[in-house]
Amino acid sequence: MAWTPSAGRGTIFTWTTVYRSTRPEFADDVPYTLAVVELSDFPVLVPARLRGVAPLAAKIGTSVEARFEDLTPEVSLLYWVVDDAQS
Repeated sequence: MAWTPSAGRGTIFTWTTVYRSTRPEFADDVPYTLAVVELSDFPVLVPARLRGVAPLAAKIGTSVEARFEDLTPEVSLLYWVVDDAQS
């Protein structure tokens, strides 16, 4: 296995809205939507939070793109946003 760059785009394969977090770090964020995204350039499914979409408003097949939130200089979290250029 090896790291391979990706365009960071894909479509929502499935999603769920979280109303009760199992992690105390995310307890104040509920409700939030988790999306499993099928990448456009690899046959891979990648789960991460979907931002900018109201709970229960996500739609399977929506084009999304990857973004990253830097928590520390060493740690970044992946999240998805709707790809307005592709929608």
